[in-house]
Amino acid sequence: MYTKQQIASPAAVGTLIKVNHWLDMTTQLEMTTFANAYDAFIEEVPMKDGVPRLPCEC
Repeated sequence: MYTKQQIASPAAVGTLIKVNHWLDMTTQLEMTTFANAYDAFIEEVPMKDGVPRLPCEC
């Protein structure tokens, strides 16, 4: 239907979404909360050339 060739082995992918962990940006209060969290993040994280450098847990 949306591919040039027929799909020989179709597969399905599923996911589980935890709604209580979503970032709600529909209210002024939540946007302010996000802005404050971002400002605190920027103050605490080391920067290099304006880019946050997070510790790699690779």
